[in-house]
Amino acid sequence: MTDPVTIGFLGLLGGLYQQLRDRLVGHELAHTLDDLLIPDLPPSDENEEGSSDGDGGDDQPPIEILPTPQAEVPINGHGSTNGHGYRPQTFEDFIGNDAATRRVRIAVEAAQREHRMPPHMLLWGSAGVGKTTLATIVARALDAHVHTMTGGMLDDEAGLLRLLLGFAAQQQAGRRIVLVIDEVHGLAASRIPQEAWFPLLEDFTFFHAQQGSLLEFEAGGCALCPPETGPHHHEVLDSVLRLAPFTVIGMTTDPSDLATPLRDRFGLSVRLSEYTPEELAQVIRLHAQHRLGLALEAPITAAIAGRARGNPRIGISLLRECHDRAVVDGEALSEAVVERQASLMGLRADGMTEEDLRYLQALAANPKGLSLLSLASLLRSSAATLELMVEPWMKYRQYVLVTNRRHVQPAGKAYLASLGLLPDGATTSGNGNNNGKENKSSESNGA
Repeated sequence: MTDPVTIGFLGLLGGLYQQLRDRLVGHELAHTLDDLLIPDLPPSDENEEGSSDGDGGDDQPPIEILPTPQAEVPINGHGSTNGHGYRPQTFEDFIGNDAATRRVRIAVEAAQREHRMPPHMLLWGSAGVGKTTLATIVARALDAHVHTMTGGMLDDEAGLLRLLLGFAAQQQAGRRIVLVIDEVHGLAASRIPQEAWFPLLEDFTFFHAQQGSLLEFEAGGCALCPPETGPHHHEVLDSVLRLAPFTVIGMTTDPSDLATPLRDRFGLSVRLSEYTPEELAQVIRLHAQHRLGLALEAPITAAIAGRARGNPRIGISLLRECHDRAVVDGEALSEAVVERQASLMGLRADGMTEEDLRYLQALAANPKGLSLLSLASLLRSSAATLELMVEPWMKYRQYVLVTNRRHVQPAGKAYLASLGLLPDGATTSGNGNNNGKENKSSESNGA
């Protein structure tokens, strides 16, 4: 018999192994990890307790990796954190944005049936709506080696060439490649011209000026050398690198920052929009169950979802804060706890904040509209904060019209009037857009 402490320790090891394995999905290290551990496990029908009969000698019995013990999920209780969290692994698991997800899935399944890589994808939308999760699902579906980076990291031609030579080495080993670029709009500020990406995305050809350069490579990271080669330096002899097809998934909050020719080379452009309260409640319920060990009743998830501004990331963050408040207050997570914590945060039941209200009031008091910089100065905020934190929710609720000047819409005025906050002299009709004389070319800015 194995004592309970040992069983618990082995269960913890099993949980850590599974978390590591999940994080390495699509990476060649996942196969290495399996090769190291899985062959050592006995067949499942030989893993019965008490089957310790052996041949004797000094051989030690194989370690039995047990699943992490799952605590019972109490209704409205605190539960225990198992640390796994909830992150969708398949298209079926992904919640929200059904049409967008369906488009991506069709592209992936068609590529699989025709034994090719899917087109490059541009996933755009507000921060926190699931772009990274969807990109991970694509890579998992393709069983591809994934390399993730931000657009700001791709600022050196030699570094990009080194990365691509590593991809070529992976391709020579028979692996598919998916390059995920978060904040892909950062390429616009890179020292690498956006034009260099045109042939790379279109023909998988990279023209560079590194001929004659001596580049440093890690073991197996250079397609110009044998796979068994260790860390080394290699001289680049050619100014052109040609690769097998691979897929780039770019993610951004604002695709307009990319040059049109570069943006057009992403064969699939998909916007992920804000979530409905029902979708958010489902996400919150799953996170509460998997991460916090809680089974929340519908009124509690609805109370959190209604304040999440259509954003899963905000909803999950609010769930964590409310859970912490319940722990500190020594009571179960309830609607009352959500109300108290939201009040402390200055968050109304509909997700609006004090800054949102001041934003709307400032626009309502200026019928001709305000520029973003003028509005930021008036509110003593920054333009970036207003664009990223305030305006997406205002536009989603159709409270404001965003052009090169910002105008409050009738729905925004009606909302202020319902709270008794409409400035004196402001009417609830008209949006004061200067008789349509504005240049609305930037209307989609920050979408």
